[in-house]
Amino acid sequence: WQAERSMLEGESGLETIETLIYERAPFWDVMKLLCLQSVTKGGISNKYDSIRKDIVQTYGFPAMHSLIALESLGLLKKGGNWIVDSGAVGSWSSLKKSLRLLSDITLDSDQTDVSYVCAGFAPISARLIQVIGGGGGGDLGTAVRSLLGPFLDFKQGEVPVDLKEAYANAQNSNRSNATRTTFPSIGSILPGQNVENKNVRKSKKVMVAYFLGGVTFMEIAALRFLSSQQDFGYDIVIATTKLVNGKSFLKGLCPVLKKENS
Repeated sequence: WQAERSMLEGESGLETIETLIYERAPFWDVMKLLCLQSVTKGGISNKYDSIRKDIVQTYGFPAMHSLIALESLGLLKKGGNWIVDSGAVGSWSSLKKSLRLLSDITLDSDQTDVSYVCAGFAPISARLIQVIGGGGGGDLGTAVRSLLGPFLDFKQGEVPVDLKEAYANAQNSNRSNATRTTFPSIGSILPGQNVENKNVRKSKKVMVAYFLGGVTFMEIAALRFLSSQQDFGYDIVIATTKLVNGKSFLKGLCPVLKKENS
């Protein structure tokens, strides 16, 4: 966790990764740290080719399939800009700052914030749900556009629409310069702010958070903690296709290597 935390804070962990490779640490532990370094630093520095070579020599040629798969998904890349979507702006550093994802756990820490139950790191999914359901006014576009992949926000009307149709409608709205949907202000509900949500009722509404592809136990813990807060107006029901961790998540992206490496 210390190595992961230092990378989340923007520090380089390449020496740690190289040491793990030389010690022949579990393959997926190395890949998890390498992907994390790539995402948080906007790509691996000039050492990427060398590290790539060391991985193949240490874990065998089948590891090349994993590297290619993760590169094609944008989780691994040599230098450059992390954001692969030409319409997206920002980076990990701006996302970390705008959502206040990291905090130091001390005796004076805010014990009502989701980061308190996650060793000082607020899972992105939990923070976004906190912002959307917290009240206030503002635009969350900057933070959302710093994430990989498309984003869609819409409300079902009297005649329900499926996801494909909703996404097509959103694309058309963007091309016509329609007004963006606004979300609660990040600053209005994050640590250090006095929250006064007048819309919170004694009987909370129910919010369903559905994770396609999987959810981690850390995210579940953060959302359960958020749901228990008196000033959050929703009881959160978590649904998912599966439970994952760093290893199982990466293995799911690289099915060719499920039997070759452990």
